[in-house]
Amino acid sequence: MVAIAASILASVVSEVCPIAEAWMVALAYECSHFEPKAHLLPWMQRLANRLETSQAELLPPGFWDLRQRMQAGDTPSEQSPLSSFSEFQTFANRASSPSLKDDKEHPPINKTRLETARLHLDKALPKALEHIERPIPEGFVVSGQKVTMREHARQRFTVVGSMIQEGNPQGYYVLFNPSEKSHCIVHGMYLHPLNEHANTLEILQTIETRSLPPEAILKSMEVLLSLDIATDKAITGRIYALYLQAASSKRQSEQKRLLHEAKVAINALNEQDKKRVFALCPALRASNRTGTSLERLLPGIHDEIQYWLDALKAQCLPQATQEASDTPSLSDQDSLTSCTATVRPLAFKLHTHVLYALKWTLPAHANAFHAAKQSAMEWLQACLGKAFSCATIAEHPWQKHHDVEVEFENREIFAFQMRHPDRKLPGRSWHVDVSILPAHTKAPASVHLKVHAIDRENYSKPEAHIPAVVTRLLNAPGLFFNGFKCGDVLRYTSGNDLEKLRELLTSSDRQFAVGVIGEAKGYIPRADLAAVMPLVHLSDRAARHYSKLHGEGTPADGFMDAWLPGESAPFKIDLGNAKAIRALVARIATRNICPQALGFREARLLSGTFHPPRHDLTEKMIPSSPEAAVERQYSTAKPAEDAKKQTAISADEELLEAITLENASLRKELDDLKRQNAELRDKNAGLETRLRQQTGEEVEQIVGLPIPETLKDLEAWSRPLEPRVIITKAAIKSAAAIGEHKENRRIYDSLLALANEFWESKYGKPENSKQANERWEKRLGELGMRWSKVGHATKNHRFAPEYQVTHEGRTYTMDKHLCHGNSRDPKLLVRIYLAMDDENQRFIVGHLPTHLSSTLT
Repeated sequence: MVAIAASILASVVSEVCPIAEAWMVALAYECSHFEPKAHLLPWMQRLANRLETSQAELLPPGFWDLRQRMQAGDTPSEQSPLSSFSEFQTFANRASSPSLKDDKEHPPINKTRLETARLHLDKALPKALEHIERPIPEGFVVSGQKVTMREHARQRFTVVGSMIQEGNPQGYYVLFNPSEKSHCIVHGMYLHPLNEHANTLEILQTIETRSLPPEAILKSMEVLLSLDIATDKAITGRIYALYLQAASSKRQSEQKRLLHEAKVAINALNEQDKKRVFALCPALRASNRTGTSLERLLPGIHDEIQYWLDALKAQCLPQATQEASDTPSLSDQDSLTSCTATVRPLAFKLHTHVLYALKWTLPAHANAFHAAKQSAMEWLQACLGKAFSCATIAEHPWQKHHDVEVEFENREIFAFQMRHPDRKLPGRSWHVDVSILPAHTKAPASVHLKVHAIDRENYSKPEAHIPAVVTRLLNAPGLFFNGFKCGDVLRYTSGNDLEKLRELLTSSDRQFAVGVIGEAKGYIPRADLAAVMPLVHLSDRAARHYSKLHGEGTPADGFMDAWLPGESAPFKIDLGNAKAIRALVARIATRNICPQALGFREARLLSGTFHPPRHDLTEKMIPSSPEAAVERQYSTAKPAEDAKKQTAISADEELLEAITLENASLRKELDDLKRQNAELRDKNAGLETRLRQQTGEEVEQIVGLPIPETLKDLEAWSRPLEPRVIITKAAIKSAAAIGEHKENRRIYDSLLALANEFWESKYGKPENSKQANERWEKRLGELGMRWSKVGHATKNHRFAPEYQVTHEGRTYTMDKHLCHGNSRDPKLLVRIYLAMDDENQRFIVGHLPTHLSSTLT
């Protein structure tokens, strides 16, 4: 290892202080079996011209003598197989083995020589690093374990990856030079070999956040692979870069070549690393950009990626790592904090807030689908500016403009997903899914909208706002929401209208909001309000019946009664208060999650299954406005064409049904996995407890818990006692029924004693069992409590059910209890009934503080 450290340090340093080189030569001579004349002597000769006599005290002991021996042709007396790290490991393992057996492959080991080499390593590396003044790249300075970057280097380089861990500064840096697009270099500073348990995929995640060009990523990964550092991570990064290059390439032959390279690289990984690749959000995004080309090359890859993403979310595994390093600011002077030992893995999952999922139907006329598509495209043009070109969607289904990404599906359906970061909160990104589906056999043309926010930090749920694309769709071609035309204010006058309104407002099945407004003359509803709720204005006659319905008159001019689903009474809204309207729309949208609303991925699966239906059939499927007839345009179809379409329609219906059943099956499977994961976590908690005891770890005492004034606070107070003592819901309920107990403190102190002294006596170290039992007995005396078995009541068929308690699906028998007093006053008597779960090394408290039934009570 010493020889490797010396040789690699020399290889990565373009021009170092001669003092440092002298230490490296001494190390290489001491530990290497290389021929000195061929490798070390030229190095020594170059050093001789640069070393000064005044520097002699800084050189390794006997350095000049070593130079003379080398010039005379002297060689090390013993061989030492240290030409690679793997050989050093073998050498060190054999040296530390209690029984050394020499064989033909490995020469005899001199323990003294090994210790000498280690001693030189400890002395030499700090000395060498202390005197390195100009390592690659120019501008970095190393002093001891502190790494700094000078001002001119900050302007040239960006740190895009690091494996420097807290408390362990050994590692490497990946640097990117923006002025040379493809120039990246790994700077091996401390030469620490990475193992399988190193932080996973920091490089790739950091590169993702930097949005570096694919060629720069490929160059970085090639350097890593050439140094055999983090091989699996480098391969993963290379796969990701190939995806990006294929997505940005305009030539189909180039796409095919790059995707083939990605496939070969994927096959080179083992199964576990494949799962890591598929589970990465960047990998998923990169694969989606390649569209159908990747799916043809690797059939089923999208489903596999999504499967591992869902599996990771269900298990609450880490899905992202924090940015490994930040671009240093000009005000940092001579410190580069991102290169010091501060990089740490991020052990949190992404937080997804589904704000709303809405669905509207389009009018029945033939060009409604194309009109809706045109309105959506105009909105995109307004959002993205001149850089966005509608004509390029077919050639480029994935486009990026500044920090906004848009992905399209533009075949039988039209759908897109817009992704962009939040302007105020770092770490939050917004996803807007818009899907426009043409009319189908049993459904009219429809518009689907899903909006969700994805947080890397644990922010609170944001407020929902309706995107402006809905306003454009309202204007052309128009939308219908739950059978009502959005934007129209309905006027109810007749008796039939009143009966419909009564049924609408009082129905328990109503899943949408309804607004009753005052004077409607000249009123034009806000687009976001009109999109999520129908608005009704009543005539004078209808107003009287409305007053009888809920005991109040109609709203005044400029106000509205909002009837939300599940509410038995409305609340007043000022139509002139924009803030109140936005809050109402957000409340309605978040409560109206439509299960039939499709996201971008679901809509893409349906692409290719749509065929235009007969318009005379479509007419019957479009819900009509209760007040106004919708304009319909009819077209005739030839009988021969109808027969062909009907055949295709039947096949499409079967496909849709199969997809629906498969989704239901996958949801059930995911629920089962979540349940199994919870069970495994509980079992793992018990195993960890036992492992701590077997490995001799000291048992921590649970102290410092303030005693509440009543037993009603038992639930919150008892959480720190877990997993040693579990206070079940049944025990919490029985304690809350008593409330204020005269022996309140004695009860809480007894529960603490169960978690500390008694737990140690039962499940602590075997060698300390005697002392633990003595502490438990002493603590019982201090508390004035008795420990005993319950008796025959647990076996009596009359009383046995009272002594049963269920926790986490398992039934326990409470055959032990802590006792104090024999009073008939339940506020003086103390009984704590519990079961001992030896498998998980814990106590299950099922009832306190009163006496359970028995033959004596």
